[in-house]
Amino acid sequence: MNEEQANYCSDCGKSLRRLQVACLSSPCGDCGKETFYARYAENGGLRVEAGENLHLPSMSFSLDPSNPGRFFRAGLQAFLKSL
Repeated sequence: MNEEQANYCSDCGKSLRRLQVACLSSPCGDCGKETFYARYAENGGLRVEAGENLHLPSMSFSLDPSNPGRFFRAGLQAFLKSL
């Protein structure tokens, strides 16, 4: 399998693919490749340290009230102002 297509590094075994949830990435100290992982703080959030990149999954929003990714009035106004 080609290294660019691999999910895990053949040298260190760490993930080479972005996770489908919020995750971190940094160069591996062993092989130097960008690796992806999640490190959780005691309060349950992600703990980001110096030199790490934070990656968030793509999000979709809708004006349809039955959609779980909907805007509330204050959020919609803030979003429109940011455009």
